[in-house]
Amino acid sequence: MNFKKAFGYSAIESIFSRLFDLVSIWIVLNTLGVEDVALFGLATSALFFFNLFFITPETALFKYQKDWMKSGQISSYLSAFYSFNIFKLLVHYIAGAIVLVFFDDSKWLFFAIVFSAITQKIQLAEISRIYFRMELKQKQVALFELASKCILLLLVSSLYFFPDIGYYFTIYLLWSAVVALSWVLAVKEQIGFSITFDVEHISKLKFAFLGFSGWAHLTGVMTFCIYNSSVLFLEWFDTEVSELALFVVLNKVANLFFVIPMFFQSFVPVLLANSNSQSNKRFKKLVLASSILSTGQLIFFALFGRFIASVFGVSEQDTEQFYELGLFVTFGIFVLNLNRPLSTFLLIKTNPKNLFLAVSLPSFCLAIFTYPLLINFYGLKGAAYSAVIVYSVMSLLLLVGFILYRKKNNEHISCNSNL
Repeated sequence: MNFKKAFGYSAIESIFSRLFDLVSIWIVLNTLGVEDVALFGLATSALFFFNLFFITPETALFKYQKDWMKSGQISSYLSAFYSFNIFKLLVHYIAGAIVLVFFDDSKWLFFAIVFSAITQKIQLAEISRIYFRMELKQKQVALFELASKCILLLLVSSLYFFPDIGYYFTIYLLWSAVVALSWVLAVKEQIGFSITFDVEHISKLKFAFLGFSGWAHLTGVMTFCIYNSSVLFLEWFDTEVSELALFVVLNKVANLFFVIPMFFQSFVPVLLANSNSQSNKRFKKLVLASSILSTGQLIFFALFGRFIASVFGVSEQDTEQFYELGLFVTFGIFVLNLNRPLSTFLLIKTNPKNLFLAVSLPSFCLAIFTYPLLINFYGLKGAAYSAVIVYSVMSLLLLVGFILYRKKNNEHISCNSNL
């Protein structure tokens, strides 16, 4: 498949897959009660703590897959990645059982573990998806993803009959298990690998972690925390359940505005690995397209923010507050989205440690200082103000890093660097 077709199928997958996600979230927020919505927000926001420890060495495929294919090591590395992810799932099941038996009053913690297990299963499937995407097999990925998301949407629709957060996490957990197994088998048909835990796999994981995925993992964890920690800080300051639920809805809706720019960002490794002499021109177009769509998203919320509030179940008396807070949050997201593709560009083209130390870590430190400080003084408005500050600084740091990279390499996004 050529690059244009691969990009087209990826765009179709991203748009329709996220559309399914949008409708699913809409159903969840409109069927669950206020307490369950707040519980849902806490459980999903706590994912940061789990992601901090459960590393994802398979992201090294973005940088090394082509080299491993040429050297014949791809099967060995895939074996190591699949085996390690299964080990992480076992840890989740044990932790969930312990909390359920000995800490049955910590309902949000149990659901947080369940949600983390779901994301780990999705990450297990992501190993296969990365492999296929890097080989420009986006059509296969798109068709399967859209079919599976359609099934998930049908399952989530049953919340109208069983509006309970425990039921929601149960169907989500089972769905993610079937999807993960299907993707593992899809790769096994093409490349033989074994699920084992041996010294060879440990050495492969070590190389992937130290060479790329360790710093990339920390960058991803910090970014997730920046996006979602506001909910945890609001809970820390004993925010009323109704206000917490309102901000959970706003946060979930606003985070959907990251989706399209994230698609462009996720395609950067594929572009750099397969474009050769066209990488300069194509990367410029990708950044421009991402910026235009990000601008459109901001305008869309400014025009229809109040309507969005009603669609996602916000009461009439809270609609204006939702809209005012949303203008701040979505503006901050817009500023960050303008430079999002630069993040992955720097991650692939430079030492990922530099991106972590120069962008992710300072932004994270600013977030954990700014969120509690402003929330303490201004409540929900403080959380919104903090989002603008943190996202803007993060975007500025990305731009500075990109400019410094170009000056150092004396290039204009040239393709002659070490791909």
